[in-house]
Amino acid sequence: MIELTFVIVIITILLILFLYYEKQYSELIKVKSSIDKKEYLIRNRPDKQEAADLLANVVKNIDILLKYNEKKNVFTIRVKKLFYAYDIKMKRRIW
Repeated sequence: MIELTFVIVIITILLILFLYYEKQYSELIKVKSSIDKKEYLIRNRPDKQEAADLLANVVKNIDILLKYNEKKNVFTIRVKKLFYAYDIKMKRRIW
């Protein structure tokens, strides 16, 4: 019984520490990418500029992929879902 109580206390302490860490470092800020000059919501961490540039690269690669599929007239179900999801995100600016 003492071992069980000890394990529960240790798990509770670890959970509290994890939640504190997440709350401390989960603050979102807008960072302007140096690649496409758009702003992205990024966690406030030391590598926030790299994260914004990485997101800009992902957006650029998705654009290239969509343009290629449009040019080749490839419209499978997966491509249609990608077009739809990307269109929704660009209209709502969810990045």
